[in-house]
Amino acid sequence: MLEITDAAEAALAYLMVNRDDMPYTTEDEMYVRALLDLRDAGMVKGETDWGHQMFVAVSVLPAGVEHYQRAQRSRRRFASLSETADELACRTYARVSFRRCKGQDAGIEIIEGRVPDYQELAQAGLLKIQWADDVPWFVATTEKGLSYVRGDFMDEESEMSISITNSPIFNNTNVGSVANVTAKTEPITIEVTVEAIRASDADDDVKRSAEAAVVDMGEAAKEGNVERFADALENTASIVKSATTLGTTLFPVISELITEFFV
Repeated sequence: MLEITDAAEAALAYLMVNRDDMPYTTEDEMYVRALLDLRDAGMVKGETDWGHQMFVAVSVLPAGVEHYQRAQRSRRRFASLSETADELACRTYARVSFRRCKGQDAGIEIIEGRVPDYQELAQAGLLKIQWADDVPWFVATTEKGLSYVRGDFMDEESEMSISITNSPIFNNTNVGSVANVTAKTEPITIEVTVEAIRASDADDDVKRSAEAAVVDMGEAAKEGNVERFADALENTASIVKSATTLGTTLFPVISELITEFFV
């Protein structure tokens, strides 16, 4: 997707989800190759041994963060997932493809401790799962899952135009109370919103996604980039729909940024 391999997408997603635990060392052949590709592309900083049997990822570089955020925004237009479920989907399909290319059994190895992510992927139709005592015991790929990971759906979207209005309407009847964004005494800043997100009761994955989306909106507004702003706005709105507790936190900054963008 977006000009890097499925394995590289999977490796990048893994590093972003586990960025607090870096440096990350792996001898997994698929990930070593993928991380070498990411390093060559200027997305990851890391070191490898002489024979490229091992890779130590030190950090994700700004180009890698930007690519990950763009790829995730694109995938969320097709199916909205948590960061961890997205990572598991990328890893699963990349592993199947890698093993097939090597002429190996393409059976899917089930990763322990990821039941919520498997449930999320099954509900979204991205994996077909047979369960035993609420634990997955057989997992198979689906056409929808393959389209999600490889970005096939983007071909259909490429011909669509993006339209933004000055007063977007977010229809979400589950939001208990929405802040009156027109009756504020001072501008709502990105920094204030990020702090509010971090202090909220939302899940950690949701908070990370919301923070990234708001920062992305702010950067797009400063650049005057209509397409990027539209993507970021759509991503932020989808987060509001999936995590209604963040509605009162995100609506004011959304309104503020839209006003700044079109003034």
